[in-house]
Amino acid sequence: MGVALVFAPAGEIKSTLAAYAAAHPHAAIAAATIENGSQAAYFVRGSSMTQGIDDRTRFQIGSITKTFTGTLLAQMVLAGEVKLDDPIQMYLPAGVTAPAYRGTPITLLSLAEQNSGLPRLQPNLDVSPERLSNPYAPYTTAMLYDALNHLTLTRKPGAQYEYSNFGVTLLGQLLANAAHSTYADLLEERVLRPLGMNDTVVVGSASSRVNLVPGFAVDDSPAVPWDFGTLGAAGSIESDLHDMTIYLRANMAAPDGVLGKAMELAQGPHWTYADNGMSNKIGLLWVTSSISGDTWHNGETGGYHADISFNKNAGFGVVLLTNTANMIVDQIAAHILAPARVPAPTLVANGEREPSPYSGVYSLTPTFSVTIFKSNGQLYAQATGQEALELVSRGGQTFAVKGVEATVTFDADSTGKITGLTLHQNGRDMHAAKSP
Repeated sequence: MGVALVFAPAGEIKSTLAAYAAAHPHAAIAAATIENGSQAAYFVRGSSMTQGIDDRTRFQIGSITKTFTGTLLAQMVLAGEVKLDDPIQMYLPAGVTAPAYRGTPITLLSLAEQNSGLPRLQPNLDVSPERLSNPYAPYTTAMLYDALNHLTLTRKPGAQYEYSNFGVTLLGQLLANAAHSTYADLLEERVLRPLGMNDTVVVGSASSRVNLVPGFAVDDSPAVPWDFGTLGAAGSIESDLHDMTIYLRANMAAPDGVLGKAMELAQGPHWTYADNGMSNKIGLLWVTSSISGDTWHNGETGGYHADISFNKNAGFGVVLLTNTANMIVDQIAAHILAPARVPAPTLVANGEREPSPYSGVYSLTPTFSVTIFKSNGQLYAQATGQEALELVSRGGQTFAVKGVEATVTFDADSTGKITGLTLHQNGRDMHAAKSP
């Protein structure tokens, strides 16, 4: 409010990206900006990244895939093939029963608004340590249906926000069922090909990954690309800056242009929710800040992080692709979009994790743990098989988990040493001792 909308100048963008590359020697960064119709591209490498980077270098974009799923849903709504208020039972095969809460069904809209009542992950997703590097690879459609068949909702759909990969994975499969297709084929036919995004793939393969830059985890250790098979609606897309700039420009032009009406419907806020004290509006998986008016989504897999953000009123947009799974990339994108509002991050040389009394591994079950670490001044929590999430202080030793309806409270002994934590989520308190 009262802060002028000024886009970061080219020199500031270059220096911010260079600082990130200096802190992460394996980093490959490809960024594009749009400022009142003018387009610019930036390519930066860390000192250990020998591979050349250009606009055809491919990255995994993780959960930005969800915005493509939202656009696909909007396209099918406008074509009269599905309705937003359709109960999901309509698109499930015989023998699969969708849960309801006291007669209120899950709908396609509640899946897209992230308020369906489904948990973040499928209960039968294997999150054992041996699956951590590629958790979704063995998951099948039969397993997805089995998870749904055995689930009991604890709240009414539409009542509460909870970011759910489970819900969006299901949404993609339901749209495929409605069209008698697969999610990958449907997305290519309805969204990618009409936009001319011919470099973009939904299901990665050995041949498609020739141009995929190697990925690195948040601690700069090598990471394999994640595989999603045909259940890719929540995070499978692999793309490059050439195609993602097409996607950014098309979304900024909506409702004009190819798929403009569908993109407008997907972006348009349907529901308002609070996330760690901030008010956001969600459309069909696109999120818009109630304060700034920025529309955005990010994405992360084991070795990649990406961000796409734009402000249509200001005429500003940015897409940022990296081969490092580090959420600080979102702050860089936000700084580029609005430097007067969001400062550039303070980066630690070599991407080292910083000391923190909370850092350590906390085991909730023999096969499921939460790792707490600090990087670039920010505290993170990373559960087995999941991306790292920011922790936001709520006072004392309680922190909110950004993007999830959950909080973490740390336990301390009489000397002040942190000995464990309690995860408060979905009305349950789960305690974990800190490993020695």
